[in-house]
Amino acid sequence: MGEYMKTLMTAAVTLAVVGLTGTGASAQYNCHHDPVCQAKRDGVTVQQARQKDNKIAQCARRVGVSADACSRYAVPAGPKADGMRACVGS
Repeated sequence: MGEYMKTLMTAAVTLAVVGLTGTGASAQYNCHHDPVCQAKRDGVTVQQARQKDNKIAQCARRVGVSADACSRYAVPAGPKADGMRACVGS
C-alpha cells in the first residue's frame, strides 16, 4: 500500500507542475496580431483586443518604431521606449 501511495503522490505532483507551467506559457503566447487569439489569451472581447492592437500600432508609428519591434519587445531604450510607454499608458 505504501508504494502505491508514493506513486500516486508523485503522479499528482507531476500533473500539478505541468498544469501550472502550461498556464504560465499560454499567458505569454504571441498571437501575431490576431485579435481572436489575443482576446482568448487576455480574457477580453475581440473588439477590445483590436482596439489595444491598433493603439499599440499607432503609438509605434508616432514614436518611429515598427509595430513588430513592439510585439518582440525590441524598442530601444531611451526616448522611443519612454514615448511608447507614455502613449500606450494614456
